[in-house]
Amino acid sequence: MIIVYTKEANEDFVNITSYLLQFNDEDTVQKRVNKVKAEVTRLEQNSHIGTPVKSRFKTEASERYLVCGKYIVFYRLLKTEIEITRIADGRQNWQKSLF
Repeated sequence: MIIVYTKEANEDFVNITSYLLQFNDEDTVQKRVNKVKAEVTRLEQNSHIGTPVKSRFKTEASERYLVCGKYIVFYRLLKTEIEITRIADGRQNWQKSLF
């Protein structure tokens, strides 16, 4: 399966990067982003390593989530793709904004 990012997930990466650049140099920020992307690539080998969202929250969402350090990556399994739908900072109230 191939991994694709939705427009919203790409915007999340831009927002995360912009925020981190306020406090860190570019190399440090790039390393953090690359760590998240490396974790996401693990989904190519085992797409079910993430937890189903509906097992933890009252929702009928078909997404799963994967914890990548301080970030939570939400994704959906499609026929031939793994669609990364959102990336949230686990330290923030992401439940309110996503559900």
